Amino acid sequence: MKRKNLKQSVVGFKSVLLAVVVHALIVLAVGVNIFFQSDNHSDSQSDNVKPASIQAQTVEEAQLTREIELVRQQEEAKRREAEERQKKLEDAILEQRTLEEKRQAEEERLAQIEQQRVDEEQQAKKLEEARLEQEAEVRRLELIKQQELDQLAAIEKQKLTESAKLAEIEQQRKLAEEQKQKEAQRLAEEKRKKEEAEKKRLAEEKRKQEQAAEQKRLAEEKRIQEEEAQKQLLAKREEQLQQRAASELGRFEPVIRKRVEENWVQVGSANNLTASVIVEVNRGGDVQSVQLNQSSGSKQFDRSVEQAVRRASPLPIPKDPEIFDYIRKFQFKFTAPNT
Repeated sequence: MKRKNLKQSVVGFKSVLLAVVVHALIVLAVGVNIFFQSDNHSDSQSDNVKPASIQAQTVEEAQLTREIELVRQQEEAKRREAEERQKKLEDAILEQRTLEEKRQAEEERLAQIEQQRVDEEQQAKKLEEARLEQEAEVRRLELIKQQELDQLAAIEKQKLTESAKLAEIEQQRKLAEEQKQKEAQRLAEEKRKKEEAEKKRLAEEKRKQEQAAEQKRLAEEKRIQEEEAQKQLLAKREEQLQQRAASELGRFEPVIRKRVEENWVQVGSANNLTASVIVEVNRGGDVQSVQLNQSSGSKQFDRSVEQAVRRASPLPIPKDPEIFDYIRKFQFKFTAPNT
């Protein structure tokens, strides 16, 4: 509210200032006009105009004063109106606050009444539950009393028939004793038969187990013999293939060496240098990898040998598929040819 009043005061001040500036400009324009008119007329005419200009200036100043007073009165009216609105707003806020306090007090009073009502209802509920429990206890005691009376009547009735029952029980005991003896004899006979049958079963089972164990032993011995024979055959076949592969590789070795020598580029003084490499090829003889196995002592010569083997690809190798796995990776020694 203070900010709004300040804003209205600033606006009013600007309006008054603007009115003063406008009237000052009007007065200045009238003075300039009079000055220029004095240069174009005679001295007699100047004497006639000068009182008129003074009179006009007096009228303008009076009018400016009235307008300023009017603006001031308007601003004062606006200020009083704003103060009245501020007072009404403050009265309304005070009234609203009073009403809010009364409402909160009323809500608290109603909450206390509601809590009192709830407490009374809970107390009444507890009393009702206690009454129901008391009635249930009375009914339970009456039921127990009736059950006791029924039990007494049953006991009395049982006493009246006790003698007859005892006689019947004695008769039943004798019959049960006889039945028990017969059952014992029957069970003893069944037990003897079961024991004999179990002995026969165990003996037969033992014989079958021994027979199965013997058959298993013979089968295991036969399997071991067959595996040993198969191993010997495989070992012999392996040895034959290795010998054949070594023979075939030895037969192709000069051709391989010649191919490598044709692709070897002499480096430095390579006389009496020998490098050993492991060469891996595919079935077509294409070189898959070359790994140095034993160095010649010269890294430059070792690299030249590896490069020569790669350039010589595909290498001439035996085409027999049975021995390929034995020649797929082989050792190749290369000695620099005499120059």
